[in-house]
Amino acid sequence: MENIDFYKKWIANIGVDVKHKYCVGILEHIRKHVFADLQKHFDEEQKTGKTDWRTWSASMRNLLDIFDEVYLDGRPPTIDEQIARLQSHYERHPDKRTGPPKKE
Repeated sequence: MENIDFYKKWIANIGVDVKHKYCVGILEHIRKHVFADLQKHFDEEQKTGKTDWRTWSASMRNLLDIFDEVYLDGRPPTIDEQIARLQSHYERHPDKRTGPPKKE
């Protein structure tokens, strides 16, 4: 629990800095990680047969937490909001999206 509290405080502090100094920068940084860094990891895996996907994933999660802190006042989307988004995508493109699991 101590690490979670430490992490949340750190993200909150970054969020304050981003709100006051770097608001557009966080969007640029997310774009860089989504495209350039993802491509770099993909290329590395193609060339060497391995890459450290966990570092890329950890960076993306950190950036999304900072994004949530800045743009969503620290409240990430709820699981219901995430499910609604999946449902919406599926309903618009059922031939291209994976449907929901069967209810038991």
